[in-house]
Amino acid sequence: MRIHKTLFLAPLLVLFGCSSSINDPTVYNQNTRVPQSFRPISNVLFVYDISLEVPRLPKGGMLESTDDYINTKFKTVFLKLNGWADKQGIKIETRIHKGPGRLIVNPTGFSHVIVERVRSEHAQTSFGYPRLFNRNWSAEVFEIIPSTPPSTRTLHTEEYASDGIDCFTAPAIPNREACQAAYLRLISNHLKQIDPAVASIE
Repeated sequence: MRIHKTLFLAPLLVLFGCSSSINDPTVYNQNTRVPQSFRPISNVLFVYDISLEVPRLPKGGMLESTDDYINTKFKTVFLKLNGWADKQGIKIETRIHKGPGRLIVNPTGFSHVIVERVRSEHAQTSFGYPRLFNRNWSAEVFEIIPSTPPSTRTLHTEEYASDGIDCFTAPAIPNREACQAAYLRLISNHLKQIDPAVASIE
């Protein structure tokens, strides 16, 4: 059944505009409150908060389930993050907050937390399949102070426009490789707000 769904979705990806190039991320507001973390980077929690767009995602039936859609979209990025962490000799945990409700993070055990949150987007739907685009995001980078209970220090906040996450799933994007590289540079920069010396994600 999964194979049939994939075959059904392939022409839809082209039909709904995935054959168009995706622009590089655009950062339009940023604030570095603390130039560098006082605490060494050792165990990072990296969270995507996509609760805003979850109600627009496929609901199953002839199409993918919501969970399958999300897992496929973020799988490659999470593999890249895990590979980066292995090379750096640190731990990283990746999560997706789908809602409902506000994201609540327990920072116990982590040295740092990064949250990438969808703030707004446009959506078109045809044949029950969504095309989400013109996403605006916020990024927040926190240092966790190991007190009881743990407290946080904000290192960096940022607002940016990006559909770069789509570059890792849609097969017909003309600038697919360049788009992926640009998106990885973006989230690498968020990790570098903790420690500028860490390597970029490849």
